[in-house]
Amino acid sequence: MRHELQKHRIERLVSARLERRGLALDEARRIMWALTSRDLYRMMVVEGGCAPQRYEDWLAQTQVASLVDPAVVPLRGSPSFP
Repeated sequence: MRHELQKHRIERLVSARLERRGLALDEARRIMWALTSRDLYRMMVVEGGCAPQRYEDWLAQTQVASLVDPAVVPLRGSPSFP
């Protein structure tokens, strides 16, 4: 189910022409699916002690860096690992 939701989100990114050059739809979908996993949240926040807001900021920056064309939406710095 969550994987299917990522398909719709990535399709919106592509239809808005914001996707990173050379990034295939399936690859983008897998990246988004992995980054939004409950396990990643659990490892980073619950078990790893990262503050939820810091994790959220890192996740947003990481998604933009991974999925969005920097020529269209420039990244403000590089994602710093929480």
